[in-house]
Amino acid sequence: MSFNKLSIVISFLLFSCSSHLIQAEEIKPENLKCDVAYNKILTNKNFMTSKNKNFKEIFFSLNLENDINVENFNLIIVSDYKPTPGYDLKIDKIIKKGDKLTIFTKEELKKNSSILNVITYPFCLIKIKNLDEYKVFIN
Repeated sequence: MSFNKLSIVISFLLFSCSSHLIQAEEIKPENLKCDVAYNKILTNKNFMTSKNKNFKEIFFSLNLENDINVENFNLIIVSDYKPTPGYDLKIDKIIKKGDKLTIFTKEELKKNSSILNVITYPFCLIKIKNLDEYKVFIN
């Protein structure tokens, strides 16, 4: 009899505690564009949101195609410099947990990439819904 009571109490505790845990959720960006820049993009951080006063200036310095509109993006993520133009920055996944967004990136060396010694800065432009509501972390 005491085993049944103990199992009921444990079950109750498990279910009541689980409702207070914040569940992590993978989200998809509304827009995503990754490319390579040949000039340094950001100086002291590896990302910038559209709330930053220099966001549009940085965006336009990337010399993107004419059909890419600054209003379609609210985050720039930049990799450290690379010694050749053969590197890409990829967004692996974006995890939302409470008020935090963790963006997992990975750098890839393209197959058959150029062996030119040209410093490049791989970057990604992203549009994430309600980005201003989150603290952003790049991993």
